[in-house]
Amino acid sequence: MPRRAAFGVLVVPYTVELDGRVSCAVFRGIDEPEAGWHALRGVPLRGEAPLQAARRAARLIAGVPLDAVYFMLDSRAAIELPDGACHAPEYAFGVRVCEDEVDAAEELLEHRWVGFEVADGLLHCAADRNALWELQRRLGRPAPCR
Repeated sequence: MPRRAAFGVLVVPYTVELDGRVSCAVFRGIDEPEAGWHALRGVPLRGEAPLQAARRAARLIAGVPLDAVYFMLDSRAAIELPDGACHAPEYAFGVRVCEDEVDAAEELLEHRWVGFEVADGLLHCAADRNALWELQRRLGRPAPCR
């Protein structure tokens, strides 16, 4: 029997423009556009810590450099594991990148760089919106309370 993932990770890539504006990347599957826009997600390999899992998932899914600067957000969600047997925590991270450092496999994923307000309207999942809200607050951008 395969070992269950003990947690999941959610990653929000963001960039800071020369004029100080902040944009974040949102993603959606080419084959499932009706599923909506989302942040990056992954599950750990055996023995990985949350940050290691976030770095690996963001690298594999969207080409985020391994040496990019990550920080853990306080936002947590409970995710249902694929077998439906239990729930596990999902740890959220922000990662600062340059726009050209995100290179999602175009045959699998579409991505857009948008401001926080647009991203909040696009993101399908409450956990994604909560992580985005916290990221905006932590970067010193005023965000209305949810």
